[in-house]
Amino acid sequence: MQGSVKRRGSTWGYVIDVAPDPATGKRRQRTKSGFATKAAAEEAMRKAIAAGSSAGGDAQKLGDYLDEWITAAEVTTFLAGVQDDPLFALWVVLATTGLRRGEALGVRWSDIDLDRATLSVSQTITTVNNRIAVTPPKSDRSRRRIGLDRDTVRILRDHQRDQQRDSELLGAGPATLVFAEPDGGPVHPDTVTRRFKRLVRHSGLPLLRGPHDLRHTWASLALAAGAHPKVVSDRLGHSTIAITIDTYSHAIPSLDAEAASTVAGLLFTQ
Repeated sequence: MQGSVKRRGSTWGYVIDVAPDPATGKRRQRTKSGFATKAAAEEAMRKAIAAGSSAGGDAQKLGDYLDEWITAAEVTTFLAGVQDDPLFALWVVLATTGLRRGEALGVRWSDIDLDRATLSVSQTITTVNNRIAVTPPKSDRSRRRIGLDRDTVRILRDHQRDQQRDSELLGAGPATLVFAEPDGGPVHPDTVTRRFKRLVRHSGLPLLRGPHDLRHTWASLALAAGAHPKVVSDRLGHSTIAITIDTYSHAIPSLDAEAASTVAGLLFTQ
């Protein structure tokens, strides 16, 4: 196993290679940050490499992965660094809505009400044999309407204005899709993933696995901030709330303590 240490803002972190994905053979990495000094990060990295080697480089659980790198500050840093990217509005929507990549690419302007700050998921853009295909949402629960925050609405308005201007310059009609190629056609999902990974590398942040990590980010931050798991589950389009809780239990450890305090307060506050 190999690794490296890098400064991240005011703290230090490390990245180490772990066992390749057994299904695809692709490279996988593990990150950990928050060390006060470079020496501390290097020492922790050496221990992690030693532990990983003795354990055979076991795969990292999603909860552990999310708990190690995802912070609001890192997402803010990423978004600040990609403001000039043609897909900036897409990165914002993925980070602030919890949508899946294909769901975001499938959103039409008719699915968005900017005045009421809502977005409806009614179709997805995916690939079949590397060809773009428009398909229904993943499940009935995936067909949903979600609210948009004020900043995302503002960025979408700017994106709509720029898209209309570019269409007029090209002599093309108004685009149907919110995120489209210059000719109005759908953006290939694999193109989005490749672009995202390239932007992440240039940002200096830990290597993220793809746009889907922004969905995980939103869920983790929402739950850690106290959003009700049912609300988060509905917004993510999960088929059951159990999936949400099982996947993101790392983000809601305070719920147990909160429940204990709440009931104790009812019993002993007289």
